[in-house]
Amino acid sequence: MIVHFNQMRPNQIKSDELAAELMDFVQTKFYEGDPAGFSKDRRRLLQWVILWPAEFLDEKGVTLPPDRLKQIFVDTILLALQQGNTGNIKYRPAWLGRVIQSHFKIHWDDIYQEAKSARLLAEH
Repeated sequence: MIVHFNQMRPNQIKSDELAAELMDFVQTKFYEGDPAGFSKDRRRLLQWVILWPAEFLDEKGVTLPPDRLKQIFVDTILLALQQGNTGNIKYRPAWLGRVIQSHFKIHWDDIYQEAKSARLLAEH
């Protein structure tokens, strides 16, 4: 029996429930009173903001528990709201995508170590 490397490691969990919670969070923080804008941007928000971290982690070969992924996401967005120049956002999905992607790229070493240690704990 041949087992490929990719079959030995679990994929990052992409639950519909987690995605819905994160979409609700984004809607509350960035689309309050703008349901039409949220509906129009929904597809890109899912692709660029909500699902991007799980795809990034999959590409890197690591996973995080869904609760931890949610915590990183929420903390990153809240920090961006506090420190970012939110008054000049021209296109919300692009801005949010840049925020999430840059966080994961800047903090990659820490995220990788955390994911690696979580995997070791799960295996043992």
